[in-house]
Amino acid sequence: MPNIGKDDHPKLWSLIFVLIIALTFCCFVMGQGLNSGTSVFLAGQGYGASLAGVLALVFSIAAALARLFVGPVIDNGKCSLVIIAGIAILIAGTALSAVVQGISLFTISRLLQGVGFGAATTAASTAAASVLPQERLGEGIGYHGLGQAIAMSIGPAFALYLVGTDPSTNLYVGLALVGFAGLVIALNARYESKWQTLCQAPAHTESKWKPGSNSTQKTGRHPAPPQ
Repeated sequence: MPNIGKDDHPKLWSLIFVLIIALTFCCFVMGQGLNSGTSVFLAGQGYGASLAGVLALVFSIAAALARLFVGPVIDNGKCSLVIIAGIAILIAGTALSAVVQGISLFTISRLLQGVGFGAATTAASTAAASVLPQERLGEGIGYHGLGQAIAMSIGPAFALYLVGTDPSTNLYVGLALVGFAGLVIALNARYESKWQTLCQAPAHTESKWKPGSNSTQKTGRHPAPPQ
C-alpha cells in the first residue's frame, strides 16, 4: 500500500492566502462600486450619460495598460510593492473625486482609479497563485475567484446606497475607507519568499545530458541526447 502522508494532501488555507483574498475583495468592491456609482453621481451633478460612458472607458483603458506595465515588476519579485502602490493610487483617485469637481479632474481621478485597480488586482491574482500548493492550485484559485464574485455583487449595491445619501460625495468617502482597509491588509501580507520558491523548476528538469559524462567515460561511447 502506498504511504499516504500529509504531503499528499497539502494545506490549502493559510493566513497569507486569506489576507490576499481579503485585499482582493476590497479592491473589487472599490472598482465595481466606482463603476456603478460614478454614473449616478454625475447625473446628480447635472452631467449627461455620455460623460459617464467616456469616464468608464478611461477607467478600463487605464486598468488594461496598468496590467501590461506591472507584469515585469511582478516577475522581479515586487508583488507586495505593486499591490500596496496600486491600492494607494486607487485610494488617491477615489478621494480626489470627493474633494474636487470638473470634467478634467473627474477624468484624472478615473485614470488614477483604473491604474490603481489594474495594478493591485493583477498583483493580487499572481500572489494568490504563488502561495497555493501546486497540487490544489485550481481549487485555491476558485476560492479566490469566489471572493471577487461576491465583491462584484456587494460593490455596486454599496455604492448606490452611498450615492443616495447626503452628501452624495459619501460615495467616494465610503469607498476610500474600503480601500484603506485593503491597504492595511496589504501592508501585513508579505510573501515574496514563497513566491520565489514556487517559480523554481523541479529537480528532475534540471538534469541534462552533457558530453563527457560518467557513462561516456565507462563505455567509450556517447549516449544519445534526450529527445
